[in-house]
Amino acid sequence: RVIVTGAQAYDHWFAATPAMTREQFCAQVGLSPGESILLYLCSSPFIAPYEVGFVRKWIDAIRASGDPRLARAGLLVRPHPQNANQWRDVDLSAYPNVALWPKTGVNPIGGSARGDYYHSMHFSSGVVGINTSAQIESGILGRPVFSVRTEEFSGTQEGTLHFQHLKNVEGGLLHLADTLGAHVAQLATLLAGGRGADDTAPRFVAWFV
Repeated sequence: RVIVTGAQAYDHWFAATPAMTREQFCAQVGLSPGESILLYLCSSPFIAPYEVGFVRKWIDAIRASGDPRLARAGLLVRPHPQNANQWRDVDLSAYPNVALWPKTGVNPIGGSARGDYYHSMHFSSGVVGINTSAQIESGILGRPVFSVRTEEFSGTQEGTLHFQHLKNVEGGLLHLADTLGAHVAQLATLLAGGRGADDTAPRFVAWFV
């Protein structure tokens, strides 16, 4: 007997609502409340065993873009709970309006941990990641989701079945760029108000989740 029930692990995100203001959240993580927030969600050790170097390149590319919105945007980097040790001695304080939080990595399975994770997505203008189920959760919350192909992680991007789902189901969830430069251009368009009517996240969520 087969009963189709959907993906229970994602059910609670459909009904989640904020428990704090944007100003309160920014004060909590250490970002400017007057600027847009881009959230980088790190991946598991299977997908990206060492992600610090790529994240630094990502930040540098955004700040070097010449776009004034990207120059000021808050960048929130959230370590994966199973892959946080690599961030233990990392200091991003040289970058203005960039936060690494929570630095030790927290599994958001309930309570305040889930609330912190939810607010990170809810108050962001867009979400970026290599290849993680957190991208699905961001899509459920209606946030545009971005990724960039990288030679460093090609095996755990194009080489995995679930990345193909993220790319292709009902037009795909991801705004996927072939280069870091093209990815930054996508983020600039997003912050300029050009998310676009072609965003397929609602169709992906309806069919996949």
